[in-house]
Amino acid sequence: MNMVPVSDFLPGVRQLVHSPIQKEMDQAIVRSAIKFSRDSLAVLHKRSIDNVFDGEVVSFVAKSGINRRTPGSLKAAEVFSVSADGEVMISGTDYTALSLDELQFLHDSIKVEISGAVEPTPAAEYLPDVLYKDWVDAICHGAAYYLLLPTDPNRAAIYERELIEGIRKAKRWRIESSADVAIRIINRNRSFF
Repeated sequence: MNMVPVSDFLPGVRQLVHSPIQKEMDQAIVRSAIKFSRDSLAVLHKRSIDNVFDGEVVSFVAKSGINRRTPGSLKAAEVFSVSADGEVMISGTDYTALSLDELQFLHDSIKVEISGAVEPTPAAEYLPDVLYKDWVDAICHGAAYYLLLPTDPNRAAIYERELIEGIRKAKRWRIESSADVAIRIINRNRSFF
């Protein structure tokens, strides 16, 4: 996944808010990107593993290759699907979710694919480039909201509406364009007494 520095978002935020403190603006941008990514699920990540063993704990994002160039910049927001050799695995039967990032497999499996959404960490200095390319306006409006909230709540409310509208558009786009995010109904065979 390509990453861009937080400073790339600064010109957009400066058009909306005149804050002399860059550190404060950087924190607002990251905070806005976290909310946007978590609520919209716009930033996807897939991890492929050749073999997993019974009882093995696998990290979806934290210890995967996605964080090699920018250590600690991303964390898991949600795991959508886990499959092994093309078959969908079921939580509780095939694996256990220990946290948002860690899965413990309950039996040996091959060709495991984990799909999910990621979000920046609060200490991130780099953000996914998809946020910059496609959703820069929403991120900048969110940063302006966080910067203006203490001093000018009426103006901040305008930017909050723009952030929420951007989140809605991104979520709608994600659901319509990705099969992994769509809700799956799994037929389960159960026997009752």
